[in-house]
Amino acid sequence: MGALASAVRIRHDLHTRLLNARARTDDVFRVVREEAMYDRPIPERHRIIFYVGHVEAFDWNLLAQRAFGLQSFQRTFDHLLRLALTRWAGACLLIRLRIGRRAKK
Repeated sequence: MGALASAVRIRHDLHTRLLNARARTDDVFRVVREEAMYDRPIPERHRIIFYVGHVEAFDWNLLAQRAFGLQSFQRTFDHLLRLALTRWAGACLLIRLRIGRRAKK
């Protein structure tokens, strides 16, 4: 397989994986009732719709530079998004750990 064919195959594989990941993400967000998308049960937390709106930006942060060597349009915004998502993921992990501890009791 030549270099061009390999590059085309890699691009196709990445595209397929991205489409599959987005489909799974959509499935996850479909679990949330439509009327709850804008709820803010914890005042310090963003509404779920915030995260739905940032999935594309998160994809960009992961793929543009790492997979395609593209430069950021706005590094400050990319950094802020990474921080927000890291904090959210950390909060989810803490919740899962607490639930696990309760289940063991």
